[in-house]
Amino acid sequence: MNQLLVGAGGHSRALVEILEREGNAVNAYVDPRPNDWLGARHLACDDEAFALEPGWFVIGLGAMSPDKLISRLKLYEGYRSQGWQPKCVIDPHANISPDAHLGDSVIVLAGATVQPNVQVGDASIINVGAAVTHD
Repeated sequence: MNQLLVGAGGHSRALVEILEREGNAVNAYVDPRPNDWLGARHLACDDEAFALEPGWFVIGLGAMSPDKLISRLKLYEGYRSQGWQPKCVIDPHANISPDAHLGDSVIVLAGATVQPNVQVGDASIINVGAAVTHD
């Protein structure tokens, strides 16, 4: 099964570490530039990934500005439309209420807290130490 990381910059290093800890090694990544830290097959563009048999994917691009957040959501939607299955990445040191609802492809990093009756949308990032409070 193809296990894909979309974007392999700084933010993605934390995701890969969490995935590997769970026994989910990335076997290919999409990024215009090859890197020297991830021992996986390099794909230079989304079209190369779309030519593969779909498996699961994780978006490794962080985002803070509205434009970057829109790009992240478009990537999520594009991969879903090609048959790829989104994977959530949740650090074991995050605190998530059983009464919280996480959408598809959500990232929750170390020390984050997600309290009861919280709805986290698809392809969202709850960054290191963040708190999303109840209701």
